[in-house]
Amino acid sequence: MSFSDRDHQYMQQAMELAKESAIDEEVPVGAVLRFENGETFVSGNHREKNGNVLGHCEAVVIQEASKLRGSWRLDKSVLYVTLEPCLSCTGLIYA
Repeated sequence: MSFSDRDHQYMQQAMELAKESAIDEEVPVGAVLRFENGETFVSGNHREKNGNVLGHCEAVVIQEASKLRGSWRLDKSVLYVTLEPCLSCTGLIYA
């Protein structure tokens, strides 16, 4: 698998979100969800900030994208995450 300059750009953005999460005393993980049509959703972890166990950045970007796009489907998208997703987030990604 090869990575394009664009892939590196989105991964760098995810890393910046992870740094922001660390500053906010969250687990330092960031995610960028990019659709083929250019729509992009970003988040760091928000468990502590929102007092919500579901505040993992992967779950946050998927929920936000689903709500704003009116569909739970992630077809034609790429999810960039700075850490291997936990078991719960892995299930959400593959659902």
